[in-house]
Amino acid sequence: MKADKTNMSRISNRSVVDENDFWKLRQFLIDTWPQMPPFYNWETRRLDGSYFHNERAGWETRWEGGKAARVWEAANGQLVGAVHPEGKGQAWLEVHQDYRHLEAEMLDWAEAHLAQPNKASAMGLKVFAWEYDTRRQKLLASRGYQRMSSGDILREKPYDGKPIVVPSMPMGYRLHCVRPGHAEDCKRYAELLNASFKRTFHKAQELVTFTTQSPSFRSELELVAVAPDGKFAALAGMIYDEDNRFGSFEPVCATPGPRPLGLTGILMLEGYRRVRELGAEHCYVGTGTGMAANRFYAAVGFKIIHTGWFWVKETKIG
Repeated sequence: MKADKTNMSRISNRSVVDENDFWKLRQFLIDTWPQMPPFYNWETRRLDGSYFHNERAGWETRWEGGKAARVWEAANGQLVGAVHPEGKGQAWLEVHQDYRHLEAEMLDWAEAHLAQPNKASAMGLKVFAWEYDTRRQKLLASRGYQRMSSGDILREKPYDGKPIVVPSMPMGYRLHCVRPGHAEDCKRYAELLNASFKRTFHKAQELVTFTTQSPSFRSELELVAVAPDGKFAALAGMIYDEDNRFGSFEPVCATPGPRPLGLTGILMLEGYRRVRELGAEHCYVGTGTGMAANRFYAAVGFKIIHTGWFWVKETKIG
């Protein structure tokens, strides 16, 4: 997407309002994807999760009904940037390459509206920057942000042109595609997420909403290993972005209970094979720095292409 600079001096900003703003922001992410390295801005499933991974679609829970997010737009209504949270005390900056000068203004708004109290009796705000993005790092450093030891790693699995061979499932286990809105599938999906990530808040209804309403959900790419007792033992969900011809895995997980080794790897290879057949030119998976999953992704053939870090600014209260 090439920005219309005719009204460049007339950029305004406002809170997101309704469902129309969700679709507008989603299209902005698709349009700006080719401008920069992968995952500079969010990919669509991550945005879809903020909106549809709820018992009822909307930003009421995660983005405070839209009050915790802001968009920057030209006079013709074209988006050129956005700021929003993911977790508490976080600000994610989505920006068009021609409007990066707005990032200082975006940080002004984020510091005023998204910072949260922390254990150090201070207001803290975390912002992410990729290692190659010296421009954002310099901006953050100039405003008193300190680089943290935690961050994200982006991996890509190269394609060598050879047929993709997927091992068979272990005896008693079977490959299954999550069915949209299916009560038992959504219940077991939620149970697997809670068990894998040591959570308690995932409910079947949020998966019903996500699998029936999210445009990034594709049943044939939401792959599950079903155990002999019918429970979900491992999951590799992914998207395929047809506009930008890439696949991306999220989430990838397995039950911590007894299970055969290699289930998740089989699912990822099968998903990789399927998105390649759909036309994907790239396939990615991301994870946090220092996580055990990094060894697994390396073993499956996903190589590190970028690393990034969170930067934090703390302002004493009072």
